[in-house]
Amino acid sequence: MSSVTRFLKQVTPGLNVLAPPLLANIYEFVPSSSNYVGNYPPGGMVQAVNDSALLAYLTDAAGLYPDGVASGVVARDMGKTIKASIASTPANAAASTFVADTENHFRMIQLLRPKAGNTDGAFGVQGSNMYPNQYTDYVTVYVPVCVVYSGGLVSASSVLVGGQM
Repeated sequence: MSSVTRFLKQVTPGLNVLAPPLLANIYEFVPSSSNYVGNYPPGGMVQAVNDSALLAYLTDAAGLYPDGVASGVVARDMGKTIKASIASTPANAAASTFVADTENHFRMIQLLRPKAGNTDGAFGVQGSNMYPNQYTDYVTVYVPVCVVYSGGLVSASSVLVGGQM
């Protein structure tokens, strides 16, 4: 059995699709402008309501959140949890200027708008590469989650987002 097969078996299909989060609970990860070596760049989270490009896309262009309320949207768990601090704007996140004591865990999700009889193969995927902005390709965003610590180690993420780490 390959590692890919084991990984795919860890994600319970029934827990992969979730109710959409509140608009105030949607964040985007903005990488720091500093140099880094590795898989995960340093950076921080910015609320969608504090990024004009993402907010305009969610509320107007795509109409996923008209009047600030989700409309025909579901969230797909993308299987990734990160720990990051919150910044007030994308520029502050890029400069690593964070709000004090805001480090939290965030779960990556993708906002979808499925349609009955969809034959285009997109399955409700919104946006595109580098759209709605350079941080949220295909409307892949983050939501804050509770993480259970056991003996100083992360043991599980919130059941509301699949319970997977």
